[in-house]
Amino acid sequence: MAAGMPYVEVMDNRDSAILFSGCMPHNCPDKVGALVYSVGRRELFKATYDTSVTPHLKYSANALVEKNSSYKKLLDTMLREHLVKTDSE
Repeated sequence: MAAGMPYVEVMDNRDSAILFSGCMPHNCPDKVGALVYSVGRRELFKATYDTSVTPHLKYSANALVEKNSSYKKLLDTMLREHLVKTDSE
């Protein structure tokens, strides 16, 4: 479950988002990162998961804004692909 290829998601709001997530094979799933770049808004959303720090799961501030919940859900989906438990399961 190392890094995969970036891919494009078409959002409900007609925005396109470039998604990428990954981890180093020797640290997976203890350290994972996920990125969502909104092409239309030119905005980056990110999440990191690291079992060596507290809290384990951290999001960029913009991902936690209510109007950006669809981007946060994309982050959560990618993290779950790396066996990370999120609050939107």
